[in-house]
Amino acid sequence: MLVGSVDDDVPQRDLHEPVVDDFCFMQPPYGIPAEFVESHFGKHSGAKNLQFLKGTTTLAFIYEPKTPADKGGIIVAVDSRASAGEYISSKSVMKILDIGDRMVATMAGGAADCQFWTRIVAKYC
Repeated sequence: MLVGSVDDDVPQRDLHEPVVDDFCFMQPPYGIPAEFVESHFGKHSGAKNLQFLKGTTTLAFIYEPKTPADKGGIIVAVDSRASAGEYISSKSVMKILDIGDRMVATMAGGAADCQFWTRIVAKYC
């Protein structure tokens, strides 16, 4: 599926290939994100205001070695609930994702965004 850009000089792209080159991302297909959100959910849109009353908690701690046998390390903790407004869709979501041998990511917000950026980071880091 091909998607056009806001700028006619920018070539179209396939949705399955989000990266045009190593350091350039295409603009979203619906134009300017801030204007899109304002027009659909802003004060003058007529829509009920979005209220994000809940959020994901992610914590990471570096701990120093206490004994010669201890190497120290990092502890990463997250919650496991997925919700959409007041609706809890799952209580057992895996929100810590392996990126490589020495790197993890934590998911919060839109799963598609998290998966996209996890793929990009895994590719370049």
